[in-house]
Amino acid sequence: MNNLILEAAKECQNISITLTAKQLNEAIDSCITKTIKELKDLVASEKEERYLTKKQVMDMLNISDTTIWRWEQKNYLMPVPIGGQRRYKLSSINHILNSKPC
Repeated sequence: MNNLILEAAKECQNISITLTAKQLNEAIDSCITKTIKELKDLVASEKEERYLTKKQVMDMLNISDTTIWRWEQKNYLMPVPIGGQRRYKLSSINHILNSKPC
């Protein structure tokens, strides 16, 4: 029932829905539970992420310091500040390696 209500609200934004207090509570609980699960999954994936130094990235991709700088300027490969140092997500590097050149 909750999913049906939520789907109807998403698809038909100009409709009125009448709910009992119990149904409203169930819908809210369902939304909160779903959001908590999504946040937990996001945090878990971030904990599993590996971060590489600029040198590691240069070696892995066989590119120069200038190329990394250009990619940063174009927001193609963005560093993450960790403990006052700049690191690069391994997932971002893998995305570059797996993307097809234009």
